[in-house]
Amino acid sequence: MAEADTAYTFFQSEEPSLLYFLGVWRVNILYRLFRWLSSSPMVRSPSIVALLWM
Repeated sequence: MAEADTAYTFFQSEEPSLLYFLGVWRVNILYRLFRWLSSSPMVRSPSIVALLWM
């Protein structure tokens, strides 16, 4: 329980706007990358998919 409380306090002390900005930025980058891979013929390659999920 102590570890969970520490993690919770850490996230509570972080700047919410910064976390929100980083989250939106990461989702935006992943969305653009996914669209680019979808339009690419290399999307059939399993190695590309494996790299995405790493």
